[in-house]
Amino acid sequence: PITTGARTLIDLASCLDEEALAIVVEEAWRKEIAAPDWVQTRLKKLRVRGRRTGALAEILSDCRKRDKPLESALEVRVWRLLKRSKLPMPIPNYEFRDDFGQPGRIDFAYPSQQLAIEAEGFGFHGSRDVFEKDRLRTSRLVALGWRVMPVTWKQLDEQRDQVVQRIRLALGFRTESIAKPAVKPVAVPKAAQNHPT
Repeated sequence: PITTGARTLIDLASCLDEEALAIVVEEAWRKEIAAPDWVQTRLKKLRVRGRRTGALAEILSDCRKRDKPLESALEVRVWRLLKRSKLPMPIPNYEFRDDFGQPGRIDFAYPSQQLAIEAEGFGFHGSRDVFEKDRLRTSRLVALGWRVMPVTWKQLDEQRDQVVQRIRLALGFRTESIAKPAVKPVAVPKAAQNHPT
């Protein structure tokens, strides 16, 4: 009750690892407890130095490059993995509309490759209603030509390198398929061309 959100985040920087700190910063921003600009201003006023506040400053800098906070701890983990992987960075919280004008949101989008990375948390999709809405959104994306790649918490814990490889492969696949045709045209003999069907 006595400590501001910004000061609490600065204090937490001394005891949380970088990933946990990033998750807390995003949650405080999402819940409007402490915006990254406020925390940055408070950090400068306090003139707190050290390895941990350096990590906080980097997290705040990353947040300030985006319009909105990430939606969950899992999204924070996926975002940080993508940043470390040297892959092109996607657009987070990408909004789309299908041909019927229905709005939707993609966790992480590569629009030019039409690749959607979805952070699929079991707890978030626990209700039947949420599950159905999520499947419908995926169907709408597929109908628009998007490929949807789910990433789970367990995959990040146990298959981090494979997750990066799959994303890299998916990005390369679409680039290569645009550059050259996926199927070579078949030469049709002249006699067959004139044959009535």
